[in-house]
Amino acid sequence: GDARTVQVWRLSDLMLRKTVILPKGPHGSEKNPGEPRLLADGKTVLVHTFSCGLYQMIDLEGPQPSAKSLMKFDGDICAVPLRLGHYWVQTLFSNHALASYDISDLNHIREVSRIKFNAKQKPHWIATDETGRRIIMNSGEYGEHRLYMINFNPETGALALDKNFRDPGSKEPGVSMDGKSWPHGFKGNAYPHGTVFSLSSSGQNVKAGN
Repeated sequence: GDARTVQVWRLSDLMLRKTVILPKGPHGSEKNPGEPRLLADGKTVLVHTFSCGLYQMIDLEGPQPSAKSLMKFDGDICAVPLRLGHYWVQTLFSNHALASYDISDLNHIREVSRIKFNAKQKPHWIATDETGRRIIMNSGEYGEHRLYMINFNPETGALALDKNFRDPGSKEPGVSMDGKSWPHGFKGNAYPHGTVFSLSSSGQNVKAGN
């Protein structure tokens, strides 16, 4: 729909302090708020929208919290973002891409890296491992049922597709979720939606799709 609101709650007693209406951004269509992310300073909060807007929450601890439009990402649909250090990593769903932006100066946000995928990929969900250097990405049920691994450089914000992360014998990067057999007995096509890293009993990182 046309949702434009972000709610600010007080955790001590779960009191709703303010329902903030997002102002229109540079394109006027930056609606449907999605994921809030706390920045490295521990107090600044950015909120992205599924129509590719990026907002900063203002005066969160004051009597009248509000929101300020910062920028519009490429495309009409954007999905789950990550904040890694002073970089914002954004899924550009409708543009079939993943991009990173330097947010060290919120008045001058700049793109520093981008990976372009084919039209079958609609980047939806991304998650990082505990080092902040590995990102797992999927297209959910919206695109090809495939997982990609991306290497992230926390010093430069550079993104690089891990071409070694692939099905055995395949010439194409990424791991397909189609035609696989699963421990609970299902065999067939599946799609990863929420995808995260977890620790195995040995303490090593493993990937899990949901």
